Amino acid sequence: MQTGKEISPASLELGLIGAGGRARDLFNEVLRAKENAHIVAVCDDYEPHREQGVRYAGGAAKAFDDYSQLLREMRPQAVVVA
Repeated sequence: MQTGKEISPASLELGLIGAGGRARDLFNEVLRAKENAHIVAVCDDYEPHREQGVRYAGGAAKAFDDYSQLLREMRPQAVVVA
C-alpha cells in the first residue's frame, strides 16, 4: 500500500485524533520512541480540547473536527488515536 509520503528518519508527521488528556499521554509515549515526531494536525469534536491540542502542538498544527478530513487533507505519516 502506498501512502504518498515516505517516513523520514529525520522527522515523523503525526495526526492527533482526540485531544484530551489521554491523547497527550500517548503523544508523550511516541516522543520517547521518536524524538523528531511532531503534530501537524489535531482533531477533536469538542472545541476546547481541539484548541488545547493545537496549543500543545506548539500552535502550528491545523485543527479539524472531522478525523476523515484530517486524514484526507494532511496525510500524516502516523496517527495517535485517543
